[in-house]
Amino acid sequence: MNTRHIDAIECSAPEIEAGLGELGFPFYMYEPEYRLRVPGACGVVSEAIRQNLTGHGYEAFLGVRSLPESPQSRTEQHVIVVVETDAAPLIVDGSYGQLFAPFGMDQWEAERIGKDIFPARKLLSFEASDNHVVAEWMSEVVSTFGLRYGHLEAVRRQAEARRYFTGMWDLSEYIPWEPSDYIRHDAEKLAGRIEQPV
Repeated sequence: MNTRHIDAIECSAPEIEAGLGELGFPFYMYEPEYRLRVPGACGVVSEAIRQNLTGHGYEAFLGVRSLPESPQSRTEQHVIVVVETDAAPLIVDGSYGQLFAPFGMDQWEAERIGKDIFPARKLLSFEASDNHVVAEWMSEVVSTFGLRYGHLEAVRRQAEARRYFTGMWDLSEYIPWEPSDYIRHDAEKLAGRIEQPV
């Protein structure tokens, strides 16, 4: 797969966030920089990414799964894009930031602290076989957040975070997902905001 397409999608994150705000409730209620990090964004954003990729000739589909067990889970399902490649399938997660919420990292905490507590990357893309590497990185993000902002519970839960994130992108847990016509229509508007690869 040509990584320029993924790079173009990642570079388009601010435009996608602006587009989410124009879709109305609930996204307009959030500051633009948090719109890809809140529950509910994964379906429409993933469909927009899928539309963009299939428009460039890639074979991509949407997968949905129930979230791994966590007492603090704030959303019940998560949608991703899976791109078929000659090697391992590529996972594109356009709203992975919402997955930090069970460990105290959400838009409300960011606003309370007055700092952007999330990683700079708004979208993730990685080979499915590398999910353990991504899980390790995300558990480190949780621990760093806990140390930097005095959330000792987040530090204590690093091992739990590692297990949670490792299971998050296990493709055997995903089933194909077909968005509603309403989501498809909104996704078309977002897909039009994604930069063309150069």
